[in-house]
This record gives sequence, structure tokens and C-alpha cells, in this order.
Amino acid sequence: KDSILASLEATASSPSRRTIANRIQTLVHRGEFYIGLKPATTFLEKGRPLDVQVLAADPKGAVQSGRKVRVSLVRRDWRSVRKAGLGGRYRWLTEHEDTEVSSRETRTAAGPETLTFSPDKSGFYFLLASSVDALGNPISTTTSFYVTGDDYVPWERRDDDSIELVADADGYRPGAEARILVKSPFEKARALVTVERELVLESRVVEID
Repeated sequence: KDSILASLEATASSPSRRTIANRIQTLVHRGEFYIGLKPATTFLEKGRPLDVQVLAADPKGAVQSGRKVRVSLVRRDWRSVRKAGLGGRYRWLTEHEDTEVSSRETRTAAGPETLTFSPDKSGFYFLLASSVDALGNPISTTTSFYVTGDDYVPWERRDDDSIELVADADGYRPGAEARILVKSPFEKARALVTVERELVLESRVVEID
């Protein structure tokens, strides 16, 4: 878990009822060290293994060796149903369900330790790393990635029928290839795809399975 910002406020009153107040803030760390996770990619093709680097460091950035860390691979699925509301209008109710697929244990070293996971289905996954410091404080961190493939993924359904697009990078250079994950909640659909910059530069209709 992340650190928190703690505030201390003090107010003093004089016999003449005049008050003076001040406050300070300080960073409080959740434990004696942090866990770092670095997956090799955020877009993984189904059937390929994923390498994850694990490292521990104290709040000053010094690497911590010998820390026992458990890393779990968790898949998140969505369960959506339509419910009748007032006036006979229907709306989507969606809940997510997290399933631990596998887990690994390791001890941190002076450099990153590498763990390998093999997701067997397409969808959204996250890695959960957990440990405990010498004071008994629980420490955890997460990172997420997507597995792409030809099997059906029940993405979240929304009342506005919006479809989320996820790019495989934060930015691109001219001429670079961009891979876009289409979170279509439909098993089969025809999609109008447009590329725009101030105006429509390109458009096409594609079949999405």
C-alpha cells in the first residue's frame, strides 16, 4: 500500500481569547520497505509466459535483500445482468470477481528477481505482491496487464453502451505501430473504426469476435 500524509494541528489561546494556530504535515510510510513490480509487457498474447521483476527498497531507495515476497496472479471477470427499474427501463448491474490463478514466493536480492507466470485465458489480470516487515506491518503493491487472444472476455457492461479502448503505450512516435485493445462486451459485433485528428482521417468497418 502507498504511504499516507499525516497532519498535526495545534491551537493556542491566550487569556484575552486570542488564538494562534499552525499545522505541519509529514509523510508516514506503511512499512519499512516497498515492493516494486515490473512486468515485461502490459499486453501479453495468450499462450506466452510473462516475466515479472521483483525488488524491495526502503523509503530512501536503498535495495533490501532477503525480504520474503509472495506474488499472486489474479484474473478479474465481470458478471453483468439487466435489471428492470422504474418505468420499465432496464439498467445494467455489474460486479467483478477476482480469481487467483497462481502464486510464487521469492526472496529479494541485491538486484531484481524474475518470476514467470503463464495466464491461460484472455482478459484483465493484476499481480499482487505481499510481504510483512519486521514490525509486523503488511506491505503490498499491485500492477496490471492484459492478455489478448481469440476467446471471449465478459467485459463490464454499462448503461451508456460505451466501449473502452486501451492503447499499448502512453505515446507513439510518427510511424510507430499502435495496438488498441477493444473492450467489446459482445461476443460478435460490427464496429465502425475511425482515426481522427481534428477531422476523420480514416474509417473502416471491422468484424469483432
